Amino acid sequence: MAVQGRGLPPPAVELEQLDFHTPKKAARSFAAFLVHSLHDWCRMVTMEDEQSDPPTSIEHAARRHNVDPDRAKAWDAWSNLFLDSPVDDSCINYIAWLLAATPFSIAEIRHILKYEVEPACIGNLFLTAGQWAGFDAEWLVTECAKHQRAYPYPKCANKRRGIFLSLASLMMNHTALERDSVIAQVEQSRVNDSSPEI
Repeated sequence: MAVQGRGLPPPAVELEQLDFHTPKKAARSFAAFLVHSLHDWCRMVTMEDEQSDPPTSIEHAARRHNVDPDRAKAWDAWSNLFLDSPVDDSCINYIAWLLAATPFSIAEIRHILKYEVEPACIGNLFLTAGQWAGFDAEWLVTECAKHQRAYPYPKCANKRRGIFLSLASLMMNHTALERDSVIAQVEQSRVNDSSPEI
């Protein structure tokens, strides 16, 4: 509540709706993004602490929120790029293996990262002590589904995103390199699976 009293948008405001026309408004919008990221992270940690049951699987969370389980698995796979832990070759191989098993085209796999997972998870990379062991399945499905509804594929396949999200993506350029490695491995895996055996 104190944050809203300082003139920052309430947590329900989407980043794409924030104003970047003047330096002062841009600074305020950036601060709002960090506050929202911290708010979401605290909510996620609180949800984990309050759960007496074992963590929810991504498939269970998808069914509960009436989301395609294959899409939820793609969200879960891509979310590994935004954890506060190093992404090594074994992690890239694992992400590619998960994505190759989904029924989505390469274009849609790229769309899922850019328009659904990245807006939900990129804030974790700006936190001092971000989530490192994996995002809570309920939180991930809820957030990614919200972005999926805002940017449905293929209708919004080439739609411009908000300026802040684009700038944040540029700042986190390492995810672009890892993304390209994952996509290349998915393509190679699908070529190998479709080639006839000798």
